[in-house]
Amino acid sequence: MATPNTKYAVELSNDGVSFWHRDEDDAWQLLGKVALSAKSFSEDIEKLKTGLTPSADGKFIAQIRIPHTEVFVSEIDLEGAVGDAITPMVNGFLAKHTPYTAQDLVFDLENKEGADRAYVAATQKKPSKK
Repeated sequence: MATPNTKYAVELSNDGVSFWHRDEDDAWQLLGKVALSAKSFSEDIEKLKTGLTPSADGKFIAQIRIPHTEVFVSEIDLEGAVGDAITPMVNGFLAKHTPYTAQDLVFDLENKEGADRAYVAATQKKPSKK
């Protein structure tokens, strides 16, 4: 999930890769987009990267945006599970409610401390080859 401090975003879509920057007013500004079909895709991505300003430590901190159609979002009952007991419970839930195994997914969990209900968002780690 994005935080308000995130100043850069990389958006992945079926059409291409877009780079975004959050301005002083917290509005996202498109810095550029490269089509997946571009003959010079790698070079064009490099050009976009060199136009960005790194953070003070020389590293880019960016959120990755995945199309919402590629993310499974649901509510889960944690049934009182805490700590290390949560991950196997979420993995079982995802295996039951998606066509993927837990090993094929990466997930994020939004849970208030001590609450039994939580929201889970999951996406496939690597698309399967057809």
